[in-house]
Amino acid sequence: MVEDLFESLLQEMGKAMNIPDLHADSNNSCLIAFDTGIEVQIEPYERGEFLLIVCDLGEVPPGRYREDVFREALKSNGLPHPRPGIFAYSEQSNHLIFFGLLSLKELNGEKIASFMYPFMEKAAAWKNTLERGDVPLADTMTTSHAAAPGGLFGLRP
Repeated sequence: MVEDLFESLLQEMGKAMNIPDLHADSNNSCLIAFDTGIEVQIEPYERGEFLLIVCDLGEVPPGRYREDVFREALKSNGLPHPRPGIFAYSEQSNHLIFFGLLSLKELNGEKIASFMYPFMEKAAAWKNTLERGDVPLADTMTTSHAAAPGGLFGLRP
């Protein structure tokens, strides 16, 4: 039941985001590599009650830099709703993780896509900043859920 719903949601999201042929793998998850250099993993969570959307932003080395990154990540986590995701840290890999949980109740591909655009935008901004060795700012990339890649209506200047 959950696998069928997940497959259906992936297909709907693929249509909404113009990503062909999205399918769950043998672990019932889907890893999507975007042109922006980020990879987003999507999978059912908590007995199929939620959809988990995760992006690994990379390693954050120990020291003052890590403390500064964590401070900004915590500030970002405290921003008012709507916010495109939550930051977490994996001690196992020393990586900063960005994730979102969407309730499967009344969820469809359009709703997932409207969540994904600002999620991907913030994930890409933070990943790029971390790769440069800079500290991202908490209030950067606080976009509206109506935003889409390429600007308004997908147009580029």
